[in-house]
Amino acid sequence: MISVIRMCLLSGYTLLLGSTVVFAEPITAQERTDTLPVFSEALDEEREIYVLAPENFDSDGEGYTTIYVLDGEWSFPLVSSYLDYLSRWKRIPNLLVTGVRNVDRNRDYIFKEDRSFPGTGRADQFQRFVSEEWVPFIEEKYNGNGTKILIGHSFGGSFALYSMMTDPDLFDAYIALGSSTWVAQRGLFEVAEEFLGKPLQDEIFLYMAVAEADGGATVPDGIAFAKLFEQVPNERIEWYFEVIEETNHFTAFMPGLFSAIEKLYPVWGMDREVEEIALKQGAEGLDTWFEEKEANLGFRFLLPMMELEFLAIDLAGKGHGRAAEVLMGELLDRRPESFTSLYALGLVYGRQGQYREAIEPLEKAAQFAREAGETPTLVARYTKAIERTRELMAEQEH
Repeated sequence: MISVIRMCLLSGYTLLLGSTVVFAEPITAQERTDTLPVFSEALDEEREIYVLAPENFDSDGEGYTTIYVLDGEWSFPLVSSYLDYLSRWKRIPNLLVTGVRNVDRNRDYIFKEDRSFPGTGRADQFQRFVSEEWVPFIEEKYNGNGTKILIGHSFGGSFALYSMMTDPDLFDAYIALGSSTWVAQRGLFEVAEEFLGKPLQDEIFLYMAVAEADGGATVPDGIAFAKLFEQVPNERIEWYFEVIEETNHFTAFMPGLFSAIEKLYPVWGMDREVEEIALKQGAEGLDTWFEEKEANLGFRFLLPMMELEFLAIDLAGKGHGRAAEVLMGELLDRRPESFTSLYALGLVYGRQGQYREAIEPLEKAAQFAREAGETPTLVARYTKAIERTRELMAEQEH
């Protein structure tokens, strides 16, 4: 297999001052996980809830989008660690992740009786637990911002679909992996036909996937279920369906999660879009692009910060300084204390020969990096950048 890596090579002033890349510290997601026993009146039993709050959690801030994970005892560690990793690299926002431990999957996840699976048929009761107990508890205790995403696998995926179709306003996005749409005499098909015929108040994101080697009717019925959404399109539902090659019911979970998150937060290729707009339409075109993207994607709008920082530096070096400054302004509006973005802004000014203007963002970058506990090597690099910029400024003014 040949692996292709797209690299951004910077020359001159940028190479002199160093890269903006910062390496993450080791992952500590499991060390930061809360395990909470909660008695459910809806289920008349105690359930165990897991919660991973982001690093530097702010209970009084703007609030966090929350990921709700079914099958918590095995899915929560995978999902929370993976999303924690992505958030460290700014590929997704800082998120809350919560999971709930199983007691009886047949009972809780399947809304209609299936004699092949004893105890099925009480998903409505579990839905009450989710909507009236789990969600309000997490949103209040952990400063949720009201934006919620539900993830389920297998019977859990079936419940995610059922939840979406019976209470579509509860979650904003649904990820249903390896869903058993065949269970309970294909009862979900009947629910889907009724659901698709109704207008929706809010927009919904839906990702569905099955494994190539999923057992029984999971693949053919998964494909047939997705075709219902194709046959009765609803402009308020953005949906995806994939058959994940060379996987089985269990190994498809992580590639399915990866694909779902990539579509939920579609940052790939944004740097190329921004570059094209900047080169053809300049700063005004960039302003319009940001406004339209934010309006269309809503909570899903996220910028690939590192790629755009490199792009801004490159644009400045090619004579598109105003567009580069507008781009950096957009990045810093979203993360005003980002030392990598401040460093990049200093480089943007430097590549235009505006050394005096470069000093302030470079000094702030070094300050914020020290306060964040970054490595001495990184802080030293920033300090050297400041010293070299002052030398260049002195040469310029004399």
